[in-house]
Amino acid sequence: MTEASGRLATAIVQRYRDRFGRGPTEARAYIGDEYALVILGSAQTEVERSLVADGELDSVELLRRRVRQLAADEFCAVAEEIVGRRVRVMLGDHNAVANTTVLVFLLEPPKP
Repeated sequence: MTEASGRLATAIVQRYRDRFGRGPTEARAYIGDEYALVILGSAQTEVERSLVADGELDSVELLRRRVRQLAADEFCAVAEEIVGRRVRVMLGDHNAVANTTVLVFLLEPPKP
């Protein structure tokens, strides 16, 4: 992991911590020419893990999706600052069973 990718992973974990009161305990980020990818593991709160154990996968995934939507501008701003490129679009998903979130930031082409 490069210095920039490490900073990106740490910054996204901090944003999740701010929103959920607990951040993921595993985070990796990869920065390519056209994208920045962040993989977050062990992201769920105790309440979310209880819901998953009771079969409420959709509830947890819907909550995570909504938080991503509400935080999209903030997540994109962090990625842009660290990567040094404008984010064209952010895509993401959470799998409640795997307790894993993925964020993909598609980047604008570099300015000539």
